Amino acid sequence: MSNFRRQATRFRTIILLLLLVIAGLVVFIISRQNRTSPIPESSLFTAGVRNIRQEITAEGNLKGVDTRQVLAPAGAEITGINYSVGSTVNKADVIMALSLNGRTVELKAPITGTLTRTGLKVGDISSGSTAFEIADTSSYIIELAVNEADVVALIPAQPAELVFPALSLDEVYSAEVGTVALAPNTSSGAVSYSVTIKPLELPDNFKLGMSVDVTIISAQVDGALAIPENYLIEKNDEFFVKHITWNDDNKLTYTETERKVEIGLRTNEYVEITSGLAEGDIVLEPTANVQRRFGFF
Repeated sequence: MSNFRRQATRFRTIILLLLLVIAGLVVFIISRQNRTSPIPESSLFTAGVRNIRQEITAEGNLKGVDTRQVLAPAGAEITGINYSVGSTVNKADVIMALSLNGRTVELKAPITGTLTRTGLKVGDISSGSTAFEIADTSSYIIELAVNEADVVALIPAQPAELVFPALSLDEVYSAEVGTVALAPNTSSGAVSYSVTIKPLELPDNFKLGMSVDVTIISAQVDGALAIPENYLIEKNDEFFVKHITWNDDNKLTYTETERKVEIGLRTNEYVEITSGLAEGDIVLEPTANVQRRFGFF
């Protein structure tokens, strides 16, 4: 009988030890459930002050402020050309002489400018095509076709920047918006509007007709508190961010709150925060996949 009691006592001791071990494991697991894996630095952003701006980009070609083409009558023979391409001509100067049905016809410059192209040479018989082209180079413009989604943000005198790829990708020249068409270009595809850009400075070695990359600054805020646009959460016409507060120096535990913010200028890259965040606040990218730790790992 005493042997049975000893075995029962030993069994109870073993059971008690097992229960203590299980209780310890449960406490350990629960204490680990509120830990997190380190958040990738690429998913965090510290709100800071910067200059942000809304940009509209397009491509065009440099041309004189006014360009005219003069046609030669069909069937006329070119008997004389008085100026070569690149010559400066005055309005009413005789550029070409033609013979048509036994009589002489003179083609005169419609404006003062530079002869930029001749489409015929002496001895040619015209088919009614362009005889020559003259550009008024007293000033220059760049004509752009801007889509309807962007053109609504454009007004005359807005600042712009020019890059001439054939000359340098690093040199930037200032310009401004000249005119914005009220009616769209005739097209069967996407709707676009003609916009002219007035260069305020040009490279020394530019040529008429050169391609130009144009960046129009349609809106700008200097010294704005800003975060990347993709960190913004939009719900029911209101805006929120995931705000992070670290609970330990190792940045393993934190408190995440969804904080409402007010915004100002919103671009494709950054958004201005006018209230709800302060400089130095840390926000988490909404799509970041943060793994919670459970168990022993």
